[in-house]
Amino acid sequence: MTRSLIAELRRRNVVRVGIAYLALGWVVVQVSQTVAPLLRLPEWTTTLLIWIGVVGLPFVLAFAWIFELTPEGLRRESDVDRAAPVGPHRSRRLDLLIVGLMVLAIGLFALDRFMPEGERATAPATGASDTTAPAAAAPRKSIAILPLVNMSDDKDNEFFGDGLAEELLNLLAQVPELRVAARTSSFHFKGKNPTIQEVAAALQVDTVLEGSVRRSGDTIRVVVQLISAQDGTHLWSEKYDRPLTEIFAVQDEIAGQIVKALLPQLGAGEAGLVRRDSGRITPALYERFLRARHRYYDRTPAAATFAHQEFLAITAAAPEYAPAWAWLARSWLAQCKCAGGDVPDDVARSKAQEAIDTALGLDPREATAILALGDLRANQDRPEEALREYDRAALIDPALVDAHIGRQWIMASTGRAEEAIRSLETARAIDPLHPSVLHDLAHLLNLQGRKREAFATLETLYGINPANARELELHLYSDNNEVARLIYLADLVFRDGGEGVAAGRLGEYYLFSGFPDHPAVLASGYAPVSLALAGRREEALRRLPADPQDARELTGVTLTRLVLGDVDVLRELLWRRWSGFEERDRDETFGIFNRAVLAALLRQAGRTDDAEPVAASLERSIAGMSPLHTINVDFFKARLHVARGETEAAIAAYQRLAAKGWSGLHLTEGVDFLMGDLDEDPRMQAVARQMQARFAAQKAELERLRKSGMDGAAARREYVSRLPPDPG
Repeated sequence: MTRSLIAELRRRNVVRVGIAYLALGWVVVQVSQTVAPLLRLPEWTTTLLIWIGVVGLPFVLAFAWIFELTPEGLRRESDVDRAAPVGPHRSRRLDLLIVGLMVLAIGLFALDRFMPEGERATAPATGASDTTAPAAAAPRKSIAILPLVNMSDDKDNEFFGDGLAEELLNLLAQVPELRVAARTSSFHFKGKNPTIQEVAAALQVDTVLEGSVRRSGDTIRVVVQLISAQDGTHLWSEKYDRPLTEIFAVQDEIAGQIVKALLPQLGAGEAGLVRRDSGRITPALYERFLRARHRYYDRTPAAATFAHQEFLAITAAAPEYAPAWAWLARSWLAQCKCAGGDVPDDVARSKAQEAIDTALGLDPREATAILALGDLRANQDRPEEALREYDRAALIDPALVDAHIGRQWIMASTGRAEEAIRSLETARAIDPLHPSVLHDLAHLLNLQGRKREAFATLETLYGINPANARELELHLYSDNNEVARLIYLADLVFRDGGEGVAAGRLGEYYLFSGFPDHPAVLASGYAPVSLALAGRREEALRRLPADPQDARELTGVTLTRLVLGDVDVLRELLWRRWSGFEERDRDETFGIFNRAVLAALLRQAGRTDDAEPVAASLERSIAGMSPLHTINVDFFKARLHVARGETEAAIAAYQRLAAKGWSGLHLTEGVDFLMGDLDEDPRMQAVARQMQARFAAQKAELERLRKSGMDGAAARREYVSRLPPDPG
């Protein structure tokens, strides 16, 4: 029975059809493993093809049993004359097909596994023509490294791909004649599937390196390709298969091979390439490190807190990993009260120094740790030392954009606006989509009167980090004394839940712009001021903090007491707090506004000996302000002159403020608090009328904007369309 069945299977060519089907399936699997990564198909594509083949096998065998392909077409086997001469030819044709498919399968296997890597060429990605650059092609001098696409279901491969892309970026950034788009900009495109032309246009590069990572069992496959931005043609491509024994060792090996292969294509040499080992970290922790670093740049309180907690956890779990200690140092400084955080300044600075020392102890050339040291020195008001550290960090890592950002902070704070802008333009050339670069550049351009250019930069920031851009746009309107635009945008932000704006900032904008009864004020630390202005004295006093923790809370107390007329209580409260400081100029919890008020209160009480040290401290604080913020500088100069009884100088300062479009604080009937006899001077009354007219015009403009119902983008476009051309 068994023999007759086998004989019948052979007679009907079922066995041959089965063997041919299996051989064809093997060829399909081999082709899919090579093509799928280039087409960015998911990892399960090959698995799906195998299962389709398995499910289809019984149907193919049944079909071969029942039907036969004859010169007359497809016929049932029972209707075919086996004695006809064509029968043996059918079997021979099937034998030849089987042999051909087996040879093709073996050839594909050998090509994939045994051919030297340098001689392979993978198929181009979708949309790119199948060409290779000739040996004499003109060198490409700029490149962007996109994060490698994870083609596996296992998320661990995403860590590997991100780490490999970053390692490639760091190595190529050391080549002097090559401009490499920095990580922040390149990784902006992660998960967005842009075209090569879109990437190149945004990052201003000639070439783009893209690729994919696929893990299968204990083997990792990396496919990379260098593409010309000009026409999308492939200049070079390669595939690497490696046993995955230790993820970072494999990452380093592949990165080294890719760089060696790329440099001739880019017209560059290997001289000067240095590989450093800053310690090891597990893939899971590395992903957390990358995520925390990315969130650090969001510039929101929630993001800063998240990043700080992550860096704390990572350094505890991987104490030998120097970069994590360096970023922990930076996050400590972002958490200090002087930066709007919750950590006392002396604690934050001490912790930052400890983290810097740890990082440099592990790796003396850890550039981010040196950068953090520059940030710390700047935070300690040691600008020249900060500049030296920023320069040292940039020398070690030319692609370290934050070193250029740090330089511009020093330049801007000392009034060197053009030098600061040049530093930011250098940073933007390295990292065109870096949110901090765009933020600070737009801010400086606006202060320099280049408002159209500033808002164009702001528009780019909106495409990268909308929350950051909204916060900046509010600041730009505030700097420009555009009360109507500021409040209209604040309305939109408040309606959306205040996303991206620091706690209390919205309330501050409404309060000092003349809208103290807005719900944003009542929801902020300035609520007692609003209640006092509304005549709700007892409620205002109940809402005052017993022990103000920072300058903003203390300013709220100061304003509330001033509105209520409690000047004697306020004078003693501020004097006790001031007298308790050891380093009065350094204590950020007192604040410049409270210095100005205390100096004036002491002078009015006849305590000139006590008033002068406070006024001198105020004067030093004004000297430390950025002279680019002329409105702020003039305001506090005016308050300094009031505190010292310098009538003419005070009036001149307030006249400058009015000429620059300032419309007043709107928390008192006069121009400002504690003016004494100055309010009766005709010149000050003229200033008051000028400010009141400006405020009335702004309120009318705000009403028009509110009736228009424009969204933020439309309102912004309208504003820019009304701006005069930029100077120069």
